[in-house]
Amino acid sequence: GESYWVVFEVALPDESPPSIGTAAVSYVDMLRSAEARHEIALAVGHSAVRLPADLVVRHGLGAWTSETARYAVDDLDQDDLATAAGRLTAHANDLENAYSDLPRVWLREDLATVQDLASLTQALEGGELGARAATDARALLRTTLDALGRARVEQVGARPHDRSPRCCLAA
Repeated sequence: GESYWVVFEVALPDESPPSIGTAAVSYVDMLRSAEARHEIALAVGHSAVRLPADLVVRHGLGAWTSETARYAVDDLDQDDLATAAGRLTAHANDLENAYSDLPRVWLREDLATVQDLASLTQALEGGELGARAATDARALLRTTLDALGRARVEQVGARPHDRSPRCCLAA
């Protein structure tokens, strides 16, 4: 199933109460293979809710990784290994740059996964594998890219190939 997020902005009169409810942040924790949910209190005034930067970056990069994986699957389906390899290599470079600014375990693991997928795609493109190994590698590559794309879509609540701005607050 697909997940959809609703982004909302609340306008309140000046005499509103200090607390106006909660917002839920939901995602799939890939390391624990479990859903995670955090409720954040929404408040007015000086104590307004602020999402942790790490959470916003994680969801944004997850959406980007999902989109990259989905497009790489499309490239494979069109037998365009060169485009898939270039796409994955470029994304790995971008994740590496992000990791240099934000060294987190989850980012390092995503980086390693995308680098491995890029290497496998390059090996397929370069004809470095025998016929049987290439067939098996291609099936593994497609299955892994598809799983990565779906996992990240579920994590961030975006639709595949959705280029609209992402947000991690659900109504």
